[in-house]
Formats: sequence, C-alpha cells, structure tokens
Amino acid sequence: MPRRSAWFSCHGHSYTYSNIVHEPRPLPGFLEAIRQQLEEQSGFRFNSVLANLYENGQHSVGWHADNEPELGSDVNIASFSLGANRKLRLRHRSRRDLRLSVTLEHNSLLLMCAPMQDYWLHELPKTSRDVGPRINFSFRNIVGPTNQD
Repeated sequence: MPRRSAWFSCHGHSYTYSNIVHEPRPLPGFLEAIRQQLEEQSGFRFNSVLANLYENGQHSVGWHADNEPELGSDVNIASFSLGANRKLRLRHRSRRDLRLSVTLEHNSLLLMCAPMQDYWLHELPKTSRDVGPRINFSFRNIVGPTNQD
C-alpha cells in the first residue's frame, strides 16, 4: 500500500478494507477535538478516523468507494487535509465520462455525503511533481458491534 495508515476509534471498532484489518487505537485528544467540531458543524456523526500519510507524490490510493459493510448504508465522510496540495479525482461508476478533479489544499475539509459512495469512485493518483508530505484524516461512522467488552 503506497501510503502509511493508522486507525483510531472512539468505541473500539476495527475497520477492514482491501483485505487488511485495522485494529483500533484510542482517539488522541487533538483528533477528538476535531471530531467534535466536525459533528457540530456538519450535523453528521463520526466515531472513527482513518489517518493516512502520503510522504511524497509516489504515495497514492487507487480508484475506490468507501462502501465497506461496517460503514452502513448512509456513508458520510469528512476528509481533513494537512500539508501538500494533492488532486482528488472522481468518476461516476456507470458513466465514466462524468469526471471531476478537486485540489485538496492544506487545512481544507471535503465532505463526501451519502449517497456519493453509491455512485462515484475516487482516487488520489501518483504525481511526478515534487510535492511534500500530506496527512489526511478521514472521519467516519462505524456501525455495528464494538471490540470492547
């Protein structure tokens, strides 16, 4: 996987994608503060965070939708970016001619609201440009049982 990832959860939820099981770490105080502010401002509920470090332009994530079963049927994701600007590309699942590119700037927030994951794929492609590191915090709400007693 051409990036580094860490998984944090308020309630001990694990998260599986691409056949990789991410065991939860406790939510650090600074992420808890961001989570609370996002909930207040967006009206969505978030109980977990996927943190990704893209060290350079060769770190990427391919075409995908965030539609794992533990995310439930109404997937809302708040994607908070810090560091180097990177392009996020989107394409419609059935109409591949429908495409969009968005620059994820430092200190920016992208809300991907339901039913986006049902109809669109997204990727953060590699780039040959000399870009510095980027950290992305992807706030999600996991539904279902917890790993805690």
